[in-house]
Amino acid sequence: MLKYLVIALFAFTCCSNTKKENIVSVCNIVRDTIPDKETDESNNYYSRAVDIDSVKMYLQEAHQIHEALRTKLRKASPQQADSIFMAQNYRPDHINFFDLTEPTLSRWEVYGNTTKEDTLIVGLLAEEGFEPIYIGEGNADIATNAYWYYNIFEPYVTDAVKGYMKIEADQDRLLSADAGLVVPLNELLDYAIEWEKYLKAYPEGKLRSKTIARYRLYMELIMFCDYDNTPTFDRTTGILEGYILEEIRALARKYPETESCKILQEYLSGLKGTNYKYTKELEDKILSLWMLKDYEGYIYE
Repeated sequence: MLKYLVIALFAFTCCSNTKKENIVSVCNIVRDTIPDKETDESNNYYSRAVDIDSVKMYLQEAHQIHEALRTKLRKASPQQADSIFMAQNYRPDHINFFDLTEPTLSRWEVYGNTTKEDTLIVGLLAEEGFEPIYIGEGNADIATNAYWYYNIFEPYVTDAVKGYMKIEADQDRLLSADAGLVVPLNELLDYAIEWEKYLKAYPEGKLRSKTIARYRLYMELIMFCDYDNTPTFDRTTGILEGYILEEIRALARKYPETESCKILQEYLSGLKGTNYKYTKELEDKILSLWMLKDYEGYIYE
């Protein structure tokens, strides 16, 4: 279940900003594995051209959608702007766009094999907030730059929504790749505590359910990660991995007054009673603490 939550959340968190330094460049996309290109068929696959006119046409449609959004926000009250954000119906459709740019994306899988055309495509994408991203296992996709929509909405929404969008943009990164967690546990705790602060500032806010979903995701990844290549508990013995135990002990002492670290302390105390072996009873107990108990499931946008 957690795996699907992360995938869904990642899809949601690919959101906004036009800052040049945030645009992923061709040379920064490094692949772990270089596919075999010895056959003519393989060479033909990686030499396919992109229909640039079709890409420009799609981006023109995206531009019109974004301009309509800006116009609507300029006329809206802060509360109305909040409602526009929460409706989440202002994003251009990515599905057909992926097909249009797939030849470029396929070359992102092979370091050093992008073309001048691909560089042009990346520049065009950036103009409307899009960028190619690596999503693991040799695959690339099109996403929206993290701060793109934050920059559009920021002047118009209430402080509560502005704060939510800022944390969301700051934390917009791939959590897993190649069947494993790729974010260090200490960073996950920092992410969780940012949402803890937000929940305390806006305990009954209109984004409460979404905030709790994000908070719980990070706490679960720290305590009960079930990815194939980075499980918290050994697959055979069910025992907490020793190096993870030591890291969580350190994390539990990092911010002792926070609810998040208190949960980690309770987690460690419960593990002593099970000889550091996973039990469903322990998981249920820990996930019923503080705001974790109010989790309603991930809300799809």
